Amino acid sequence: MTSFKAIRDPVADRLPTPQSAALVIIDFQPVQVSSIQSRPKREAVANVTALVRIGKLHDLPVMLSSVNVKTGRNQPTIHQIVDVLPGITPIDRTSINAREDEDFVRAAKATGRKKLIMVALWTEVCLVRPALDVLRDGFEVHRLRRRHLVRSARTRRAASGAGGWQADRMGTAHPRTATRPEPREDHGRIRGHSLRG
Repeated sequence: MTSFKAIRDPVADRLPTPQSAALVIIDFQPVQVSSIQSRPKREAVANVTALVRIGKLHDLPVMLSSVNVKTGRNQPTIHQIVDVLPGITPIDRTSINAREDEDFVRAAKATGRKKLIMVALWTEVCLVRPALDVLRDGFEVHRLRRRHLVRSARTRRAASGAGGWQADRMGTAHPRTATRPEPREDHGRIRGHSLRG
């Protein structure tokens, strides 16, 4: 077996890479987390927290969005996520669809990335609506496979053209070959952030 000597351009690659992707976390707030019935809540929280840590390991820009915190109707993003993202201020909205918020749109454009790895608990509301809109805006959407957060009878694609990722694969998808020293180093760091279920 012989790997190509030159790796693919990480910015132009069709797959999400640390140089082409941003992580978008939508509405992981107590009311949404408390609604989980199909899997242990702690497991879902541990999984999204692991995803955030993997994103940080790869230096992905992270967008954190919440709904109705400033209005007093909802509590802020769960502390397990916020604790991993010091210095990142959530984009608080009043709209159900994150894409209908001007600050969210500005933040997505400001990442300079065209591939958005999006994760939300309420797929049909918190993920599908903004995913459809940002696809129309020219972004690519890669959504976390729902089974890592909640079990469902059926996993829906946000839209035609939205790719699905298993979060535990995200950490290992970026290195191009196992013969370079950095993938092994990353693999050891990622192993501590594995997802359950």
